[in-house]
Amino acid sequence: WSSDVCSSDLYFRALVILAGPLDSGFLEQMEKFRNQNLLLVYGARDKAEWVSDSRAAVEKLTAVGANLEYIELPEAGHLLDGAPWSEVMDWIMKYSQ
Repeated sequence: WSSDVCSSDLYFRALVILAGPLDSGFLEQMEKFRNQNLLLVYGARDKAEWVSDSRAAVEKLTAVGANLEYIELPEAGHLLDGAPWSEVMDWIMKYSQ
C-alpha cells in the first residue's frame, strides 16, 4: 500500500487496508477519500506499522468525511493473528454489489 492510489482519479466502491503503511503521501491526500468506503484493520502490537499511525489516519479520514470502519485487534501483531476474517468479508460483500 502506498500513496500511488492517491495520485490517480480512481474511484473505489470500497478499499480495505490490512496492516499497511500509511505513508506521508497518503496522509497528505486524505481529502480524496471523502465519501469513500474504507475498512482499516490493524494489530495493536504491530512492530512494522505503528498502530498510532493508523489511529491518526482514522481521525483524519473521519474529519474529511470518509465512510470508515476501523478494527483494531488488541493482541495482534503485523500478521493480524485472530482477525475477524468473516467480518472483513462481510464488509467487502456489502460494497461489492
